[in-house]
Amino acid sequence: MFVKLEADGVKKLEDVSIDLDKVNVLIGPNGQGKTSVIDALKFAISPQSEDIISNSKGVAKVVVHADSGTVIRRTMKAGKKGASSLTVKPKGKPPYASPQTLLNSIFPVMGLDPTSICTGSKDAKSQKKIIYKITEDSASLEPEEIESLHSGGMKGGETAKAFLDRVYKEVYSDRAKANAAIKKLEVLKGQETGKTVDVGELKKKQMALTSEISKLESDLAEAEAYNQATEMVSRLEGRIEGLAEAEEQLAGLKSQIDSYQKDSGNTDKLQEKLEKAISELGKAKSFVAIWGVKVEDMERTIELGKNKKCPLFDSISKDVNCPADLSKEFAELTTEMESDKKKVKAEKAKVTRLQKKVKGIEKEIESASNDGAAEVAKLWEQYSELKKKVETQRADAETLEMYQATIDKLGKSHDGKEMPDAETIEAMKAENRELSYRIRSAEDNSLSNIEKELAKSETQKEKDEAILKKIKVLQEKVSGMVSLPKGVEMTPSGLTYKGVSLGALSEKEKFVVAIRIVKNLYPKSKLICIDGFETFSKDIRGHLLTRMASDDYQYFVTVVGPQMTAGESPEVYLKENLGANFPSFYVENGKFTKIGG
Repeated sequence: MFVKLEADGVKKLEDVSIDLDKVNVLIGPNGQGKTSVIDALKFAISPQSEDIISNSKGVAKVVVHADSGTVIRRTMKAGKKGASSLTVKPKGKPPYASPQTLLNSIFPVMGLDPTSICTGSKDAKSQKKIIYKITEDSASLEPEEIESLHSGGMKGGETAKAFLDRVYKEVYSDRAKANAAIKKLEVLKGQETGKTVDVGELKKKQMALTSEISKLESDLAEAEAYNQATEMVSRLEGRIEGLAEAEEQLAGLKSQIDSYQKDSGNTDKLQEKLEKAISELGKAKSFVAIWGVKVEDMERTIELGKNKKCPLFDSISKDVNCPADLSKEFAELTTEMESDKKKVKAEKAKVTRLQKKVKGIEKEIESASNDGAAEVAKLWEQYSELKKKVETQRADAETLEMYQATIDKLGKSHDGKEMPDAETIEAMKAENRELSYRIRSAEDNSLSNIEKELAKSETQKEKDEAILKKIKVLQEKVSGMVSLPKGVEMTPSGLTYKGVSLGALSEKEKFVVAIRIVKNLYPKSKLICIDGFETFSKDIRGHLLTRMASDDYQYFVTVVGPQMTAGESPEVYLKENLGANFPSFYVENGKFTKIGG
């Protein structure tokens, strides 16, 4: 029995050391490291792929201690393509070729889980998959035996049992086809062959019929096109009546509108004059605004000078005497301010004049625009409505020309001519298909062809029967390698226990039978791993764990459970999720805490 597990870099396990019991229950939320313990055990016992290595470590290390003093160590680094180093140090020196040979003799297969037998017992197909897995390591056939059965040989990862079943189905299907062909050909050969069919005559008749069908279909298509064109021409001629008069009226309306728009040229000139006056007014207003602010700043500065408050300082509220030499500057500033005031005054007068000018031009534009505006709007409305009507008639006229061209092309030969009957054409096509079948049947059923096919089918049947006979022998050889416990049988309908289908047993009975099957297969290992114990009902989990504790096997059991909340009693948690206060490891974030018991 294993008493201690040390693992580092194995999936979720990092620097973990666990003291093991006879029954090791690993319970906790998903993805926390429960199954990683089973993966670590499998890694210690047999080589695994690089998927076992955690991303953060780059190297996987496992050490397993047994109560006998034996220590198993295995290490694998990333990038080594699955290659690993293994040491086994038992007491004494028992004879074995290599450490792996020793482990293989004790643990022949680690992949079979009692849970998979229970959950996969619903149909024969899933049960067979389980039993075939048992033969993966033990059932090996000689390469020449495999290649002689099938040119493709075994597929990658395919067990001998699965390969034999697959080949059997393929060859059996071929033999069944050969048998059916032989029966059919023998019936045909036994029929009267004196009544020969003239295949050449049938083919001449088919060619003539095909040509007639093609001509009738062409005539039908032309007749339909001619009749459709005639109908559309009659309809469109009425729709384009009065098109010339409407186009003439449309041109007259356009002429009147152009005349009114020409007279409105004076309005455009007034508009240009208005825009120019508005631009000048804007400039004058801008000048008044800017220079007015400048004059106000000058007046304020001079006022501060008179009050002996120096404008040169940031804080002008303080009484600070200006230097005596600033009086000259104030005098110059006063002169400049007076000059600027005159400029502002003159610009204000200009603004007043321009405002009057703008109002006068706007009145002129308004007066000019009102003259004839209503008349022009009315003419535009009439013009738009008439234009839509003319465009529709023009489109109809173009369509009329297209249909008239069709009539001219087909000619008057179709006028009044009786159209071919579509049903008659379809009946002729059916007759043509029947001729094709008769020709093909006559060619296939000729006596010479029947004799050739019969010989070919009989030869294939002999080959298939020889292969099937060999497959049967090999299947018996492989089946003899599968060891099942007393009362358990593999029948065509699936696994049975004492004559009852495994799928029909209760959960408790099903689990007991599954444990027996695994024990029968692994009599030396005394180790059973059960991944996914939560698939069993809560009310029988405690009972099953008690049974495990009473035999001579060591168990590793994973159970998915909820996260244990802060302050929650371990005893209550275990009873709710296991049905009993059974000693367990609570697993979360790769940490293992012993609870219960």
